[in-house]
Amino acid sequence: MFLTNYFIFSLKDLYFFKGKCERTTGDLSDNEVFQDCKLKLARALGSECSTTTVVHSGDLLYCKNQKLTVCCFHNHNCSRNWDSINDDYVKLAVDFLTDQKKWLEKEKTKGYESCHPLGSSLDASKCQKDCQSLANSEFAQNCKKDGGFFKCCVRRDGAHCHECRFCCTLLMCTIKTDEKLKTIFSTYEKAGNNASVIITNTTGIQNAKEVFYLTNHQYKSPDYRCLNTESHSDPTEWGSYNPHQLADAANEEELKKVLTIPFDKRFLNFEDPKILKLMIGKNLEKHWKETYGFDFAAVAGDNSGSMLDCYKAESGKYAKSCKKKGGLFKCCANTWDLDVFTEARQILKEKKLISSDAKNLCQDPEKCRINTNAHLCSINVGV
Repeated sequence: MFLTNYFIFSLKDLYFFKGKCERTTGDLSDNEVFQDCKLKLARALGSECSTTTVVHSGDLLYCKNQKLTVCCFHNHNCSRNWDSINDDYVKLAVDFLTDQKKWLEKEKTKGYESCHPLGSSLDASKCQKDCQSLANSEFAQNCKKDGGFFKCCVRRDGAHCHECRFCCTLLMCTIKTDEKLKTIFSTYEKAGNNASVIITNTTGIQNAKEVFYLTNHQYKSPDYRCLNTESHSDPTEWGSYNPHQLADAANEEELKKVLTIPFDKRFLNFEDPKILKLMIGKNLEKHWKETYGFDFAAVAGDNSGSMLDCYKAESGKYAKSCKKKGGLFKCCANTWDLDVFTEARQILKEKKLISSDAKNLCQDPEKCRINTNAHLCSINVGV
């Protein structure tokens, strides 16, 4: 997947990529250094494209000088705007439903051990059973020999349609030493023995271990979180682990303490026509507030409702309390365009890729544009 070329760079040269670089220190092998630095960069790239999504991860520059390693990305590409994301939205669903086996085999090449189609179900038990078997795998055995803690991630996601749900498994091994906590994933790439390497990935971040750490949003984007299969007796109600805490858990006791986000069927599940109908319906404000914690939600219209809410909130109790603490009150306004979800179903129905109802819930486009406000207080607590 990676095309590797060799160049010589100095740490001084890499300074000019400030904000897009990460560093690793310690007496590590070239392979360990490369993996550690690249995983950190995946998080940085996710932040760089946090307002839209990653299209191409660009070029990776890697320079090692004794115990200090610096790696940077440049020539990356984020989606230009949400129009471009919406334009490409349905293609993924069409590809998935046209040949599910081929699509999932391609997904596995990112480093997943197994993948299964789920139809419109949220039951990822198939992947949980795989994880139980994989506890005896060669990877798990080697993990134990190295004194590590084996974990198997169950990822549940959808390829942009209600009938396009699937699950995959990702193997992890966390090793705790006096010097460092290190998590190894089920696939590895070697950086080679050269001191400086540039890696070009023309298709964007693809490795499961890299996207595992992405911090960008999941709206109209993949969901790489791992399910806590112990969080509920009903597998369709499994919550999701905090990814960074999960990666750092080095034993069963620590794993039990990892934060689990409770499951909410409404959360970013607009592909389900029943959920979409709820989120644009008569009680939409209630559902948006309960699901996402917003302070205001309404059909967008002329945006006057959102502006009025912000104006009133500036003199409200929360804003006054914020000011007393020396903070700055802010009203963060956003607009959600949901019409692409119902448009996608109509296209899939026309192509005879789905047989269920594809009623246009957004005949009036304004009905599917939702304004939300979040009231925030920023306080400088010093260093």
